[in-house]
Amino acid sequence: MKKLIILSVAMLAMASTSYINAQNKGFVSFGWKMGMPLSDTKDYADEFSLEGFHFGVERFVGKDFTLGLDLSFQHFYEESGKITYKSDNSSYTGSGYKYFDAAPFTLAGKYYFGISNPEASFVPYIGVGAGAFYIKERLEVGSVSFEDTGWAFGVTPQLGFMIRLDKKLWFYSDFAYSNIFGRKDINDHKLLSGTLGVKIGF
Repeated sequence: MKKLIILSVAMLAMASTSYINAQNKGFVSFGWKMGMPLSDTKDYADEFSLEGFHFGVERFVGKDFTLGLDLSFQHFYEESGKITYKSDNSSYTGSGYKYFDAAPFTLAGKYYFGISNPEASFVPYIGVGAGAFYIKERLEVGSVSFEDTGWAFGVTPQLGFMIRLDKKLWFYSDFAYSNIFGRKDINDHKLLSGTLGVKIGF
């Protein structure tokens, strides 16, 4: 994980240096995330989540293109009623509660359509991120709990738009699809998420 962080920061610095010197522009973003599990994740915790956040930093490396780092978190929860769970040679019966957490740290590129126009007030964008996802799966059966945690790789394409609120302040909303895979001890997961937030220019 430490090597991934160092590599991501180095790539961002090298890619952006030449253009930032001429155009010192970028965004810091803060957002509230909502999420919906898909595929096998839905089988594990089939509840819409309002418990999430997003933080990002990006810099322009071209007229309409940014490269940056995204950090977010999403928590899913499901109450399953009375269940029986078998583990090794034992079985447990009780009220079941399932928890699923995903925390991605990704290097992301975004293309903003028309952002170079100083009069632009509505700017759609597309992007894709890739990097490390910290995954936590937890099952509680009565007073007994079972937990799996670990790092996996994920890819997240996204589609969104911005609306100008002030000279350097934008409202933004986007939708993202996360495909998380790459570890034998952690299930593959797929998530659909939406974000509402603000981007602050610098």
